[in-house]
Amino acid sequence: MRRVARVGMVLAVLFAGVVLPGSAAQACRCAVLEPEAFAAEADAVFYGVIVDRTPTRPEGQGNSSDMTRETYTIDVEQVFKGEVYAEQSVLAGSNRSTCGIDLPASGTVLVYGTRATDGEGLGLRYATSQCSGTQMTGSVPAAFGEGDPPIATKPALEGQLTGAPHENDAGASPIVVGGVALLLLAGLGALGVVMWRRRPGAGAGTP
Repeated sequence: MRRVARVGMVLAVLFAGVVLPGSAAQACRCAVLEPEAFAAEADAVFYGVIVDRTPTRPEGQGNSSDMTRETYTIDVEQVFKGEVYAEQSVLAGSNRSTCGIDLPASGTVLVYGTRATDGEGLGLRYATSQCSGTQMTGSVPAAFGEGDPPIATKPALEGQLTGAPHENDAGASPIVVGGVALLLLAGLGALGVVMWRRRPGAGAGTP
């Protein structure tokens, strides 16, 4: 019996040696790069404060926890690369085993983002992950310098889609209406002159 038990233990160890590496391979593994290298791979690099965190589940993905994501709203203070708004949305998967990144709902963060392609919402959105280099930090690499301020407003397309009037519309409308009215009056006056001249005896002297 002891011999059988030993054989069983050996087989169990061998089985574990075969199975465990395969399971470990499913975990997220990211290259460790310098900040400049992360920035070179990113579409945008910016620093700011996380002010909101909202769970976001893509449509048609069922209830799989692997597909659960978070949308972070960041008040941006410095921009080192890309086109970034003062209030910027960032998407991130929350499952760390699939390279998601679980950020807190508040605190300062340095984001290395790539353009999100899910088409949700208007304006620019970025996505990030463990392998992007994004991290919670109270400072930025000295090599990045001071950076630039973010874009203060959202795209003009949002105002157009919601029916908001353009800032110049109010001033232009009275001018256009007045010009059309003047043209109509001038046309009516010219027509009246022509009709008067074609009247029988119009312009003839009195006998």
